[in-house]
Amino acid sequence: MRRSSCRNGNRLGSGLLVLGLLGLGFDADAAESSRFNGAWNVQMVKHAGLCDRDSRYAIVIREGDIRYLPDPGASPMNFTGQVDGRGNVQINVARGPARVGASGQLQANGGSGTWRLPLLGCSGVWTAQRTSRMIQTSSY
Repeated sequence: MRRSSCRNGNRLGSGLLVLGLLGLGFDADAAESSRFNGAWNVQMVKHAGLCDRDSRYAIVIREGDIRYLPDPGASPMNFTGQVDGRGNVQINVARGPARVGASGQLQANGGSGTWRLPLLGCSGVWTAQRTSRMIQTSSY
């Protein structure tokens, strides 16, 4: 499973949401993960802690790698995320000492999971919906 990072971002205090080829051989799980390719909208809802109550984010998935699509002028952060062929999602986000971890499950057009930001005692749930929004992938 490939990992990627992107140094772009938004408010980390609100949480976040919310494979390709290995070596020379083809990974069957990578082929399955491509069924999640495309743009997704993620809504984060806080259940506890000092974070904002609700947040919305845009992500794009390509061959199992999840990339955050920051709003113009957003603050930098380090974002890594993957989805495997069964739809299992793992995301890690960092800005300074703050670290958000999120996990969950995607299906054909939606998904859900949980997130935590221990530094601020925050936790909550995320939901995702596939969108038809056009994403330019040449800079992906």
